[in-house]
Amino acid sequence: MSPGHRSSHEELTKIRRAIAEFADAASDAVDEQRLFHSICDISVRAGLFQLAWFGYADESARKIVEPIAYAGDQELLQHLKIVLGQTDYEDPSSVVIRTGEVCWIKDLRDHPTLAPIRSAALHRGYTSVLSIPMMWDGWPRGALTLYYGDPDRFGEAAVRILKEQLGIQQAVFRRTRPPRPRSEEHESELRKLLDVLPQHVVLIAANTRVVYVNRAQLEYHGYALEDVLSRTAVPKIVHPDDLERVILECAIGYSKGVAFEYEIRLRRKDGQYRWFLFHATPLRDEQGDIIRWCSTGTDIEDRKQAEERIRKENPALREETDRASIFQEIVGNVDLESSQPFATTGRKAQTALALQVVSSHLLGVLDIESALSIPAFADRLLPHAASEADALKHPNFPRLFLLDGCSLPFPLGPLSGRLRANSPGSKFLALLDPDRSGEAEMIGLFHWGIDGMLVLDKKWKTELAQAAFALLGNRLWVPAEILLAFVKQVKILLETQLLPQESLTARESQALQLLFRRLTNKEIAYELKISERTAKFHVSNVLNKLGFENRRDLLHNTLG
Repeated sequence: MSPGHRSSHEELTKIRRAIAEFADAASDAVDEQRLFHSICDISVRAGLFQLAWFGYADESARKIVEPIAYAGDQELLQHLKIVLGQTDYEDPSSVVIRTGEVCWIKDLRDHPTLAPIRSAALHRGYTSVLSIPMMWDGWPRGALTLYYGDPDRFGEAAVRILKEQLGIQQAVFRRTRPPRPRSEEHESELRKLLDVLPQHVVLIAANTRVVYVNRAQLEYHGYALEDVLSRTAVPKIVHPDDLERVILECAIGYSKGVAFEYEIRLRRKDGQYRWFLFHATPLRDEQGDIIRWCSTGTDIEDRKQAEERIRKENPALREETDRASIFQEIVGNVDLESSQPFATTGRKAQTALALQVVSSHLLGVLDIESALSIPAFADRLLPHAASEADALKHPNFPRLFLLDGCSLPFPLGPLSGRLRANSPGSKFLALLDPDRSGEAEMIGLFHWGIDGMLVLDKKWKTELAQAAFALLGNRLWVPAEILLAFVKQVKILLETQLLPQESLTARESQALQLLFRRLTNKEIAYELKISERTAKFHVSNVLNKLGFENRRDLLHNTLG
């Protein structure tokens, strides 16, 4: 790694730490002037800038004529106070007020028009100046201006990160209301629920500070929660080539206030980096303000490797060869008559299940099987079942069932329950009509134990194999918003039903989620890899702590 690259990484680390302090300042400030005073102080104290100052625009002059918050070099500041009042001087902050855009002068030596301040700044070793607009109702009413001494210190992404993050903290401060009290017990229960999800889950406050990371992610990279919350572990977890890009993408995403996604390489505790796809979703209060972000991550390393092979291989040969090699790499050679889980080196356990399409429409079957017609799937793709009776012909033979929601004349949820009871250990991928794939329908299917959902839209054929791989890898293929809604429903149940002085253990939380998805004791035992007797014990404890006599009462009370 070159010294130049190392220096850039060091500056990025300083920016990350400063952003974390900006978030605290936005939460603690009692007025806007003190907020910007804190931001100026943090910017200088972090070693990013030698002088930082903020001022409001004078509406008649359409420029800033006086700093109201500042930190750093006082001598240069005195020069600035003098020249800002001169009518013929246009400071970078004045350009910001006039245009509403960032004004970034990398080298003052190339800008003789800034003569009144240029010589004083250069004399003190400051070569560069950056002025960032602070927006109110879509127009700039103020600017934060920053001086530093190395034209090559910051890249475009670093400047954009600062701009977006400053806007976020200003917005958080301006809408801050006294927080509603949270029950520590209910907060603990929510975190237990997040801890048993297989996806990586990160909870982020409105000011973009990480407040919780679930067990799946902590076990993946091996760092303690405290190290992640303090951000000291982040540079050690995130691939150095991704760090700046992801910080920028997140800053832009948070500033827009709508759901977004990003791809990132995370370092596993054995030193291997793997690609993840994260979906960040805002959670809002009754007034519509964002109170948190929930970011859920899924391992997409296998997909990335496949894409890289496609890029490198001869396009004329890639269609057949890449898919076969991908599948063999993921699952190896397996006995299709066996339903026992098996492991492949360096990957999560994969399940050696056969695949069966359940559809009453022959053309639909042909379409689905065509999308799965890759050499590795060919040997494990069973003849399709045209009816429920066909699918039930082979009891105790777990399969990955692909349920065609466009053709089957009965609800997919109850059907999956009957098929699972007939062959415990089966997985279910629901193929949904676009007109019947709303949030309510998907949540209902998830409650019936459906492991994956794929809408039959324009891209379903390219995603079908990926969804099947995910389910075979004991992962879910479910939209992030559905998982969030599910967790919220379980949390409401705990808040309203959990008896005083009671709490659920981690294993009981797992059992509750599977109960919520209508799994029997035998199926819960299979999923948790425990005996049926132990599963029955945990289920009994959960029902007792929630005040229900049986699981029927639980489901009726919560799901209707």
